[in-house]
Amino acid sequence: MVGRAILELMAKRINLNFRARHQAVAIRPVFKVGTDRTAIYKWFDSEKKILYVGISNDPLRRHGEHRDKWWFPMAVRSEIEWVPSREAAFQRELELIRELRPPGNIAGNPDARRK
Repeated sequence: MVGRAILELMAKRINLNFRARHQAVAIRPVFKVGTDRTAIYKWFDSEKKILYVGISNDPLRRHGEHRDKWWFPMAVRSEIEWVPSREAAFQRELELIRELRPPGNIAGNPDARRK
């Protein structure tokens, strides 16, 4: 189980108030340098509806980079799944986008509105 201290450190790192607004479902495990394990992360709103799917080798950093997106103020929870390679992550991300059709994703989403 993830300790409260680790969650608070995560919150400080990405400038979010986890106690008031966000729940971390998974944290970044420690891997050996040189591995290409990649995280697939999903953001959900308070009604557990999917908002966004993405991939990153550093999901905590990436989560912080989403703060300026239109959907981020609605995000209250994220899930992180690790896969063994970047290629596997790209494939799984595309599958999830096609299946779940998150409104925050444009590429690969048949429901996305393109400008």
